[in-house]
Amino acid sequence: MSKGKLEEAVIKQVEKLAESKEAQEAFVKRMKQSNKSQILREIDSIVFALKDIEKRAIRQKMAYDSGVTSLKDWRDDMSKNEGDKLGLNGRLEAKRSELTQETKVENQSRSSLLALVNFKKVWGIADFHQKKELLHSILEKVVVDTNKIELCFQNAI
Repeated sequence: MSKGKLEEAVIKQVEKLAESKEAQEAFVKRMKQSNKSQILREIDSIVFALKDIEKRAIRQKMAYDSGVTSLKDWRDDMSKNEGDKLGLNGRLEAKRSELTQETKVENQSRSSLLALVNFKKVWGIADFHQKKELLHSILEKVVVDTNKIELCFQNAI
């Protein structure tokens, strides 16, 4: 398949998608399905638990200083606190990474939606590099097999 024929076929499929209300709704739906608020609540909960461990450690130290708790019990409590903090910090790091990824997908969906909605207008006036960026914001990949072209769109429309 020639380069010109391939480009023409890809552009026709993207234009068809750009005119599709279902495709636009799929991008909007993907953005609305974001887990960011849930992840942020989980992060807040973990941060609160970490602060609670710090407060608990202060109370345990005060109990030891006042003679209510033995040195062995205080050390055991501190060891447990450190283990709890280590586990919570690991969960916190994982949730922050998850939040970063969710934000990236959400931003990509927004960018793809804007590119899709304005595709015909922008394509007609864009230079080579702008066209390339426009297609990258909409398409994940193009698979060519003999005379068949399959477009894989960003965020699986």
